[in-house]
Amino acid sequence: MTVLTAIDLERTYNVEEFMDLPDDGKLYELVEGKLFEMSQPGDEHGRVSDNLYSYLSRFVRQNKLGRLNLPTGFRLGGRTVRAPDVGFVTASRVPPVSRKAVAVPPDLAVEVISPTDVWSEIVDKNSQYQQAGVPLVWLLDPYSQVVFVYRLSSGLVPQILGPQADLNGENIVPGFKLKVSNLFEYE
Repeated sequence: MTVLTAIDLERTYNVEEFMDLPDDGKLYELVEGKLFEMSQPGDEHGRVSDNLYSYLSRFVRQNKLGRLNLPTGFRLGGRTVRAPDVGFVTASRVPPVSRKAVAVPPDLAVEVISPTDVWSEIVDKNSQYQQAGVPLVWLLDPYSQVVFVYRLSSGLVPQILGPQADLNGENIVPGFKLKVSNLFEYE
């Protein structure tokens, strides 16, 4: 086993090497063996993520529906590890606790769109979630205060929910419902 002491953005990594990289204070995802540096989330991004996590966490815990994670690496297959802003795995699929990336793709992946995000990269990430079999993806857009709901069954064609609509967990987080505007309230 090779011990990596420095991060090389030109190198191709496998998942194990990626998970053993030294901590240089930056956030990375592994996409088809290549490292991609993630930007540090800003205040608005953090507040939206926290709002969703607060509502969803309480509901998931009370109903013992599964495991919810804040930015945590999930293996999407091959040489890809993505870290959604919020990830959820249903109770029947929760793998044993690990110090590495979660061994299975999430059942729900949530991404909060940041001002630095490029739309083509968001589409690519969503496509990778779908290729890994993630049945439900929510993209939260603080700027327009809408949620794009992607379902594996409908491909890359989203349902767009405005502020007055209800976001619901469908069959992934059964019974969960939240008014979209609640996600974008900043106290």
